[in-house]
Amino acid sequence: MQIYRKQHCKSNLIKNFAASYVTKLLLLGHINKTFYLNHFETIYTENYRLIFNVVQKIIGNTDEASDIVKETFIALYQLLQKNIQVDYPRSWLYKVAVNRSIDYPKKQNQSC
Repeated sequence: MQIYRKQHCKSNLIKNFAASYVTKLLLLGHINKTFYLNHFETIYTENYRLIFNVVQKIIGNTDEASDIVKETFIALYQLLQKNIQVDYPRSWLYKVAVNRSIDYPKKQNQSC
């Protein structure tokens, strides 16, 4: 019962974040069609946990992993907004997230 409750709370937290993020984009005028809202939200809720876990294993830091995952989803959103079709969004997200995770230490060294 306790495990289910924790998983359910995490799932709701992810859905609420996705909804609030997309709503902010909509209010700022970055989303012109309902298609983007529905398609992006679906991709986000279905793939966030997988992408986050992969990035966290590579980076090892939850906050930095969260930033990389957000940047990755923003990049996907920007493609969708430009009407660029992504045939396999999970594969695309995985590849971009892994590449950003690998490049992350390089960016940290350059900023020092």
